[in-house]
Amino acid sequence: KLRYLDVGLSVSYLLLAAQAHGLATCPIGLISSYGEEVAQALDISEDKEIVLGLALGYADNESPINNFKTDREDLDDIRFWYE
Repeated sequence: KLRYLDVGLSVSYLLLAAQAHGLATCPIGLISSYGEEVAQALDISEDKEIVLGLALGYADNESPINNFKTDREDLDDIRFWYE
């Protein structure tokens, strides 16, 4: 049986290690919705389950898409302290 928590923990450390080596990453969870198609295209046996894809490479920091920033609410407007 697949242990999703273990997968998540392993992937999180892989992402951190990649970043430490100057690589950019993008986990792709939606790929699991197409697991059968991906397995067939990559000749992965049926007893394996596709749960995550991972894009890995060097970021183009000059690309406009990599510099896009959404507007954000001021932290004081959305943070509340309860006692």
